[in-house]
Amino acid sequence: MRKMYVCFFAIAFLSGGCTGKEGIEIGFEHQGMLPGYTVCAVRSETSVFPADQVVLEVSYSLYREEGEPEGYSFACFALYFSDSEFWDIPQYLQPINDYRLIDGLYFVKEIKENDYVSEDYTMTMDIFSGKKFKHSELLTVPQGVFTDESGSFDFRLIEFCHVPDNGGYCLTYSYSVIVDYERIDEKTVRLSD
Repeated sequence: MRKMYVCFFAIAFLSGGCTGKEGIEIGFEHQGMLPGYTVCAVRSETSVFPADQVVLEVSYSLYREEGEPEGYSFACFALYFSDSEFWDIPQYLQPINDYRLIDGLYFVKEIKENDYVSEDYTMTMDIFSGKKFKHSELLTVPQGVFTDESGSFDFRLIEFCHVPDNGGYCLTYSYSVIVDYERIDEKTVRLSD
């Protein structure tokens, strides 16, 4: 009988059942081969927030591929939040006039070419400690992503290029991390990983 309790305790501890974990952490785990090094992750020490004060620590690396499509040139990296209805917007190479005003995406900030220093946005990863990002910041999640009683939203990085002979922009690369949520009541949300 004692062996069964010890076994149960070990399984519960290893699976997080007895760790007292109150926060969330998404995207920091080891992943094997990564597509480039533009990757993002989110964390918080708590998982329950007032709906208008959801603040996450976002960490990200930014890696510029030198092989943009022929005729296209790098414009910027842009950061967004969006709910699950808009995860496929914009499409690859779809021309848009202003990447700051895309329906369904909540623009956070941009990192233009003259502000981008690759060494400031690096990431390392190993099998034991997962991903470690050089850059992180606190961002407030827009209330507009909490559209239902429960669902998902994402934090997204998009690389935009200038569209040749158009004056507009287009997506050439995107990476995101998805966060689940549920409304506890009309003023409170719980996030989960």
